Amino acid sequence: MTMLTFHQRLTDFHRVWRSILLLLFLAAGTAHAENETRYELDVGIEPATHQLNVSAVVELPPEFAGRTVEFLLTSALQIDDSDPSVTRLPYEQGGFTGINGSSAVLGALDAIARYRVTLPEGSSTLKLS
Repeated sequence: MTMLTFHQRLTDFHRVWRSILLLLFLAAGTAHAENETRYELDVGIEPATHQLNVSAVVELPPEFAGRTVEFLLTSALQIDDSDPSVTRLPYEQGGFTGINGSSAVLGALDAIARYRVTLPEGSSTLKLS
């Protein structure tokens, strides 16, 4: 392995770690209330293979039941399974930024993946892995 390859892998690993730590920080700082989103994360990290596995249960406020919701993730992560099914969408520069989206810089770097899900009537829970 060349020094450049090692540096690239280390940089990628650190980028994923920062994303996960940010998610954990946001999830830990959220007090559960009836009108707030609740996150339950089961995270597994395998440093030898640079693998990160996350199972997430996201409970949105009840008024989201039966509605279509869009969300962003870092493009370094891949959703393998979801309930209900999510659809990956192209990132539209300027169309999903700001406090409820992401920065224009990250969008320009192709570091963002945008998803859409329609929650079933009577449920505001999304499961991802």
